[in-house]
Amino acid sequence: MQKPDKIGLFYFPAGDEAEFLKDVFLQLLNNTIKEILFSIDKPGILLSGGVDSSLLAILAAKYYPDIPCFVVGQYMTNPDVQAAIRLAKEKNLNLYVHLLNSKQILLIQRELKENISLNINEGDDCVFAALKCAAENDITDIIATDGIDELMGGYWGHRDRRRFPGIENAFGYFWDELEEKHLFPLCRSAEFLGLDITFVYLFPEIVKYLSRISLKDRIRGDVGKVVWKEIAQMAGVPKWIIKRKKQGFINAFKK
Repeated sequence: MQKPDKIGLFYFPAGDEAEFLKDVFLQLLNNTIKEILFSIDKPGILLSGGVDSSLLAILAAKYYPDIPCFVVGQYMTNPDVQAAIRLAKEKNLNLYVHLLNSKQILLIQRELKENISLNINEGDDCVFAALKCAAENDITDIIATDGIDELMGGYWGHRDRRRFPGIENAFGYFWDELEEKHLFPLCRSAEFLGLDITFVYLFPEIVKYLSRISLKDRIRGDVGKVVWKEIAQMAGVPKWIIKRKKQGFINAFKK
């Protein structure tokens, strides 16, 4: 698993306000993704139809044109399923759509509880289903997008000054819970299914360069991940993806 042992050893995203150039960062991200793909036998991406996974899929497809992307849901009408399909058509991505009925979802949840953890967080079953679909299609390594919400202010809590009077407190809180709440559950599920996970947005050089952006510049009013969205648009992520409200895998089994 290519994940940090302790993300706290990396650069806390406090922002040292050194010069940040979006084109330089985008080239760094391209190079990192290319190096990852060259080191993996059969990579795959979980595509939720949001900015983070869309950016990854678009960049990865430049170096691995047929890289498989996976989206799961209970209904074809799920907004993220629809967004992933639309993006795949526009960008000629290799997309697998995996729909599960109520009985299959219950079986997924039972498999999680019996083999991985009795305490299932919201969305763990959706992610597990997507990983299982990838494993059944001979994928060996999932390139994951975890960490960018924590780094760039993607949660509502980052902008909630009633809950977090100081912006540093907000970023610190979500950064500190990243491992336990997101990375560990994903890695446990992947390990059970025989998959490796690579957290591309948590590579040290990526985090270090993003840490140049001051915290206040990562959020503008009620909009989070401002600079990140600008980078995504530069990379070819459609404006409708950047503007849409993503549900994410946490809501994959809802209408």
